[in-house]
Amino acid sequence: VESSPLSDISFSYSAVLQIEMDMLPTSAPTSSPTSVPSASPTYMPSSRPTSFPSSIPTASPTQAPSRSPSLTDHPTITPTASPSSFPTALPTAAPTASPTARPSGHPTESPTSFPTSAPTASPSSLPTSSPTKSPSSYPTASSTNAPSSTPTVDPYYSQSESTLVSTGLDGRLLYEGYENQVGAMNPGGVQGGATNTVPDFSTAGYMEGDVPIPFVPVAEVNGQQVILHPSNDGTDDTARIQAAIDSVGTTATLGADGFRGAVLLKAGTYYVDAAGGLLVPYSGVVIRGEGSGVTGGTTIIYRYRDSENSFRDNTYLFTLGTNWGGGRVYLEEDRDETMIDQDFVPVGATKIKVADASGFNVGDEIAIHCLFNDAWLAHMSNMSQWSWTPESFDDELLWRRIITGKNGNELTLDASIVQPIESQYGGGMVKNFRFTGKRTNIGIEKMRLMSAPDETILNGAGLKVDEDHAKFGIKLTRVEDGWVRQVAGEKFWGGLVEVIGHSSYVTVEDCSMTNPISHVASGRRYAFSIDDSEFVLVQRCFSSQGRHDFVTGSRTMGPTVFVDNFSQDLVDDNGPHLWYSTGILLDSMKALKAKPVDGIWVQMGDGHFNVQNRGGNPATGQGHGWSGAQVMFWNLEGKFICDAPNGAMNWAVGCIGDIVDGEGSRSPEEAPGIYQSQGKHVADIRSLFYSQLHDRKGTNSEAYHAAFLPQQKNGFIWDELQAWGGDGLFLDPLVAWFDEDALPLTFTDVG
Repeated sequence: VESSPLSDISFSYSAVLQIEMDMLPTSAPTSSPTSVPSASPTYMPSSRPTSFPSSIPTASPTQAPSRSPSLTDHPTITPTASPSSFPTALPTAAPTASPTARPSGHPTESPTSFPTSAPTASPSSLPTSSPTKSPSSYPTASSTNAPSSTPTVDPYYSQSESTLVSTGLDGRLLYEGYENQVGAMNPGGVQGGATNTVPDFSTAGYMEGDVPIPFVPVAEVNGQQVILHPSNDGTDDTARIQAAIDSVGTTATLGADGFRGAVLLKAGTYYVDAAGGLLVPYSGVVIRGEGSGVTGGTTIIYRYRDSENSFRDNTYLFTLGTNWGGGRVYLEEDRDETMIDQDFVPVGATKIKVADASGFNVGDEIAIHCLFNDAWLAHMSNMSQWSWTPESFDDELLWRRIITGKNGNELTLDASIVQPIESQYGGGMVKNFRFTGKRTNIGIEKMRLMSAPDETILNGAGLKVDEDHAKFGIKLTRVEDGWVRQVAGEKFWGGLVEVIGHSSYVTVEDCSMTNPISHVASGRRYAFSIDDSEFVLVQRCFSSQGRHDFVTGSRTMGPTVFVDNFSQDLVDDNGPHLWYSTGILLDSMKALKAKPVDGIWVQMGDGHFNVQNRGGNPATGQGHGWSGAQVMFWNLEGKFICDAPNGAMNWAVGCIGDIVDGEGSRSPEEAPGIYQSQGKHVADIRSLFYSQLHDRKGTNSEAYHAAFLPQQKNGFIWDELQAWGGDGLFLDPLVAWFDEDALPLTFTDVG
């Protein structure tokens, strides 16, 4: 689409997906569900479209969608008998109209699970050896961490060995309770017993996953569309682009849909030389190019250089939102607060009891604050030795939630609890939340962003190591409901996207980060980095030659979701990095390891996914400590460390690859988390995130269909991501947008 004369025509995921769903068979396979098919069926149309809409829609939705109650507590009752019959049909169509508000509650239908067929893997991607340590020696929810009475799992609906999350008789997910880690440093044991469940991660992403990302028409200012063309003479375009952004942000009317309009950068090359890059501090503004390919699209090259102590200088090509200097993002003055009136609040819960709920109402935003004490630090392998203090978590590790129900002093929340709250560790409190300085409905899409390093600067091994250039392509700070999609990044020494400053409800999709230029050392090459933020979704992204491609920083609250991503030539690992981040899902991902030798990247087998106690430097008393808790590795391929701190838990389910032990671990003395279905993917729940979204939104939800591509329905997309490599649109015949109500005809055969 990008390279054709039709490149200005844009289509939406949802309607294309509707076309694909119409072509699915209307009956289930006749083979027994207990057997895994040898290949995933592919239902693809036979030809490309012969005609397209004649114009791009000129109007946005007339009303901004609002969040509404969506979650209930997980069902935890597992069936005890085999079903007498199985689902006989798949959904045949997506909805025909966009909702104007988020639907609440669970669907009344009995949806099928995601996906409808078992994923397959190429022989080259399968492990050649068994894990170095037998999975049977690790705790599982059905053994040391299981409740005293383990429910029976029906074999027809448990094709894998996962009991933490399985598929029920009606196609919905079931969750088995587990007990948190108990270790030698915690002789008093843990509270709560086996009442924790895996949390629902599906509320991550733009608008909490309740509506698709919209197509925003080009803004009009003084009767003229805001469209820029490249100067084509190599001059600095900073002032022109910034003036266009400012004109939309200060002059265009903020519509009922929450948008002012888009700034369109026509295809060609633009140059930015200013030290501060480009700023988008306005709600309702979208920056759009005409393609992210190496040729033919919109490319912006950031030429700013700083030769004075440039490493760790925060230089960004785009800053979306408002600059954040750290600290609290809510106001304490005149804000209601109350103590949590429970000895133990389990992970996965969506209800909490408080001492006095009189100051709280349905619709209020709240902050859940764990009052961590010295006992918590001591029981987690003495984190105070790495300069952790209870006060160091007060300003940042605050979990935002919305009250969706109230019954006396019991509050119902819109999203799961992702950190157990225990009275022995200080308990917790609830505060009314005021997010100061936030910006909403900001997006950037369809362009290639590049830094401009001096590529003649080499180290002794022949690697390009200049660092006097830009760190990241895009920073989102204090952004609520934003997105980055179809953006390629190249040569930045930090990465493409950094989400910080308590941003929330952000989606990053169909993006890539390749060819970073820097030393391969600490603090560099974090392709997609999430820090001090929550409800962030990163899907269908590719990275190469990074150190930490899909990573969270310190005290990142969660939920944070990385799903269907691929790491090529990964140097270190993916996962949480330091200082206790919570509620992270790495789902259906694959990593391949490499290192530079004499300027050439040499393949070294599988890449790493780790959650562990990263320790520190005893001489300085500084260190990373526990990188995270309530971290789920689901259906990954690579190498793994999945340890768990006392009083919390981490899980690795359906992962294929070696378990790293001994010298490969930062803290080999730590106890492992829960491993299930090690060496075998969970076939009936290919993606935990999409399956949870399916349960929450329902089969006929536009948001559910818009979240993924047809290829994802059929199985893993690692081969497609690797072949794509970040050049142009990913699976481009399918990735575009349109308002289906504006279509002049009905497509019956679209490729």
